[in-house]
Amino acid sequence: MFIEDAVMLYNGQYFRKGTKRTFDELKQLHLPFDLETKIIDIIRAETVEKIRSRLTELLVLVNEYLKVPTKKELPSATNLWGTYEEMYSNWKNKMAEAAGRNDIYSSFMNLLSLQYMFHEIAESIAVDDFEIMDKFNPQNLEENVCVFDKALSGYLAEYEKVGMCPKRYGSVEEFAKNYCKAIQNH
Repeated sequence: MFIEDAVMLYNGQYFRKGTKRTFDELKQLHLPFDLETKIIDIIRAETVEKIRSRLTELLVLVNEYLKVPTKKELPSATNLWGTYEEMYSNWKNKMAEAAGRNDIYSSFMNLLSLQYMFHEIAESIAVDDFEIMDKFNPQNLEENVCVFDKALSGYLAEYEKVGMCPKRYGSVEEFAKNYCKAIQNH
């Protein structure tokens, strides 16, 4: 019911004719998928597994449909500013440390955090959206360090395309001083 309402509202409509005419009203929207069939398939599902599978399929379709298309900005020094440095400082050393401690959870979460940041940036900026979680190896955490490093190098190429070089600092104090100054200028 909530999915049906969301689809209608997304299209600037609302249901007017009652439950028995729900699908008639939805058909008038000319959706790129058959919502009626998907919903009926869920209702007819005979096992919890089938219900979950079919609901997941429907949620993925509707989620993609409801996304508001956005025009992505071209990469620039302004919109990429500090992202590489944040990735590096947040997770680079933690990946190697997790491998050294054989800490599968930290290895997974650090790589997942990097993946999430890549996705977040690529939502609004026309950069490559690096997919790395499919390369996660719970059996070989050193391999995950290599996946991280390769992805970070790939992202550095995005920096270089717009003429940026990563900022490197000799100490925490130097970073803090430069960071405070940069915040005041933005």
